[in-house]
Amino acid sequence: MATEEQTSYNAILSIAGFYPRVRGGQKLTISNRTVSKLAFVLNKYGSPTGDVTFEIIQVASPFATLASKVWGSAASLQTEGNEQWEEVEFGTPVAINEEVRAVVYYPDSLSNFRVRQHYQNTDVKASEQQTFFGSSWTDSPTADCAYKYTYTTKAIGGGGGVGGVGGVPSPTGTGILSFPRGETILKEERRVSTLTPEMPMSDIEAIVYQWLTRKNIEFQFQTSLMGGFYQLGGTVVDFLIPSRNLAWRVQGEYFHSGVTKEGSDLIQREMLTELGWTVVDLFSNDIIDKTDETLTKALQGIEMLR
Repeated sequence: MATEEQTSYNAILSIAGFYPRVRGGQKLTISNRTVSKLAFVLNKYGSPTGDVTFEIIQVASPFATLASKVWGSAASLQTEGNEQWEEVEFGTPVAINEEVRAVVYYPDSLSNFRVRQHYQNTDVKASEQQTFFGSSWTDSPTADCAYKYTYTTKAIGGGGGVGGVGGVPSPTGTGILSFPRGETILKEERRVSTLTPEMPMSDIEAIVYQWLTRKNIEFQFQTSLMGGFYQLGGTVVDFLIPSRNLAWRVQGEYFHSGVTKEGSDLIQREMLTELGWTVVDLFSNDIIDKTDETLTKALQGIEMLR
């Protein structure tokens, strides 16, 4: 295992929903590396609560989350003046070959409490820069976040693709499913969620995304398999949970209605099943009305009765 790092810091970035500034970290290019750990220098101000999540987010459209892991409660961070390195280890190491944002995510808006991330207010690493998200992404080319990530150079997956290569292990253990990163994902009637405004996901997908994050379950969002949508010879899975061999598809009543779409959904299900995935379709009404019941069953590979 090797480590890439920027360890200097002399300034503080506050992260909390009330700013609003919910993400902060480093914008950098990771070339042909499989990342297993991510660390930042953090402490807390006041008495924040709620989950602190470490993420690696794709810069290219559609801003897909390549890796996500809940570090723990903000209440467990060290107090002001006692900052220290905090680290997560991703359950599934992720192969990356593109420009990304490695960030801390803390959306809570409790009083004036916040998570503090430490950075250097001078340019330390060429071609890298501090980044943070409020109502939009802001990059600071004259500053660098303090970070570390652990990696190997034996990447998972292979092949080409827009913005680099990524991959996910086949759940059957028979090989690696390669898929291109950076494919534009377009869906009719897609509405950008107010919960995660920087990502082009529907409100229903945002509910599932945040539920999995709160449960500290490793997942990959909108993963392209076998070339993308079925029209291209493959499919895009809304949520992959490799540790459980689960492929979750969020089914909006409007977009997934009609003979043609239902037919392609069936073919996609058969293709995924042949690769060893357990496919679970999640319907919008169930997610809204019975979130915990629906997603708890889905973790067991069980769909709600229609």
